[in-house]
Amino acid sequence: MSLFYNILLIVLWNLIVPILIGYLITKFMKSDDKNNIAINFLIGFIVMLGIFQPITLIAIYLKVSLTFLTMLVKLVWGTLSIVSIVINHKRIFVTMSHVTIVLKKFNIYLFGALLLIMLQGYSYIAYEHIDDDDAFFVATATTAVANDNLYVKSPYSGVTYKNLPDRYILSPFSIYYAVMSKLTLVHATVYAHLFLPLVLLLFVYMVYYLWGKEWFQKSESLGVYLVLISIINIFGNYSEFTTQSFLLFRLWQGKAFLAAGILPFLLYLCYKTRKEMEYLFFIALFFGTLAASHVSSMGIFLAPLLIGCWALVDLIMTKKLTRLFCYMLCCLPSILCGLLYVIIS
Repeated sequence: MSLFYNILLIVLWNLIVPILIGYLITKFMKSDDKNNIAINFLIGFIVMLGIFQPITLIAIYLKVSLTFLTMLVKLVWGTLSIVSIVINHKRIFVTMSHVTIVLKKFNIYLFGALLLIMLQGYSYIAYEHIDDDDAFFVATATTAVANDNLYVKSPYSGVTYKNLPDRYILSPFSIYYAVMSKLTLVHATVYAHLFLPLVLLLFVYMVYYLWGKEWFQKSESLGVYLVLISIINIFGNYSEFTTQSFLLFRLWQGKAFLAAGILPFLLYLCYKTRKEMEYLFFIALFFGTLAASHVSSMGIFLAPLLIGCWALVDLIMTKKLTRLFCYMLCCLPSILCGLLYVIIS
């Protein structure tokens, strides 16, 4: 019963809540894909991480307890979810009723892709990758849970920090492990090594799926594309530094999730803002840069670099300075984090 309850909580906070928050954002979009569960999950998950970033940084600065941070985040995410249910209940019901239509389009290629994706997920369930970085990242989460504080004690020695670790403090993804551990009642190490990688793997392949939908009209072609992507990922361990290795060995680490999931999704959002001229995608892009900054310090400069390159191309093609201004606003979180890093280091 306890395990079943834990799984229900994991599904609630890692799948249902992101989808509901995503529906809240897409409610006001005119995009044809606004009812797609994949796009709603991805936007919702990004918004959750984006909201978590400034709240956590303020909590660390104010030296509040992990319990207080967890309750605050629970209140914010829960409120957004309830509001989404209230204003989107009919839309969500209609989307759920279309599941049979989606199943009718299911073919042997999509089934093969699903099996390969499940095989990759099984590797996280059946095997364990030992990584030296966990001595800090996962240990920071377990230390936070054990002491009910945020970056107060070193995970290496248990001694109180004299100075906060400026290299990691602006990307407190470890605190996300700790908060989700409290919300799901699962040990932080178990959550980080087992459940979180499965959620992030789903995120990554949903990004691949959305890109595939843009490139291929037929479901058979989409299935073949996903099969090929899965095979490339499975056999991509020709170096320990490839995106594929990070994807299947240590996806719970922020730098791995940044490379495999967040940056490709940011590029997708940029593409959608250009293709559909939908300005509300900029909101998702703004939270995306916050999420990129949250999971890894590399996201602080890689996210605005990606958006800046796209904005330059967009400006050349559209000649619209208002769109350039929107892209600049989306980069603002990363710029502020970069300035904070210079100040505290």
